Amino acid sequence: MNQPSLFPHNKHPTHRMHANSKAAWRSIKPSKRAQQILDFASEHPPMTDRQLRNAMGFDDLNQVRPRVTELHDRGLMFEYDTVKCSATKRPVRVNGVRGVHERKK
Repeated sequence: MNQPSLFPHNKHPTHRMHANSKAAWRSIKPSKRAQQILDFASEHPPMTDRQLRNAMGFDDLNQVRPRVTELHDRGLMFEYDTVKCSATKRPVRVNGVRGVHERKK
């Protein structure tokens, strides 16, 4: 049975959010783990999610990856580069911290 889509035209409602709503969302403090990752990444060169996991001593990528994505969504981190992962041989993001790792033009 086909159910109607909750999001017509495959767009999530946040795409039509008012600028004030987006600014308010960005002003909410990151989670404790996200803040730990941001602090660590600020003091080290840009790293992939897997490199962050290893360097911070976490056991599972799921302890890092969702928080890194949260930091990207908030504009606190950005995709510094793309490299081939040594474990998976697939392209992965290298994460930079805004204001720390931004390249000078």
